[in-house]
Amino acid sequence: GTMGSLLQASNFVETIQILGKDNVAKRIKEYEAKIRQGVPREVIDRYSVYSTETADAMAKACAEAYSADIGIGVTGTAGNVDPANPESSVPGQVYFSIDYRGKLHSCQKEMGALPSRYLYKLAIANEVCLHLTKLLE
Repeated sequence: GTMGSLLQASNFVETIQILGKDNVAKRIKEYEAKIRQGVPREVIDRYSVYSTETADAMAKACAEAYSADIGIGVTGTAGNVDPANPESSVPGQVYFSIDYRGKLHSCQKEMGALPSRYLYKLAIANEVCLHLTKLLE
């Protein structure tokens, strides 16, 4: 998913090579599930799964779940409209948030038309990395 694209864009390729792609994919799924559990249902019910507020809640849940200085939450529609959420699913519209030491840095991006879901994920991973780099400077 997006987390895997973010890892690749962040030069974690060596980690993937050392641990093995299947092992990394399994761990990513575990991490994503743990973060989803930390997002209050009320946030999704009120703002939808595709919103700045949901990205903020995901970033906070990530930082809290792992006692980390940095938590990242990404949500949006990479490609086709989500049939389960058609009213809030806009292709190419992405929300992300970075929780850096308890302060949220949120962003909404219109990715434009891209030929594949994979390219959407790489593009947003690149955006997140750029924003994270600026925060760390």
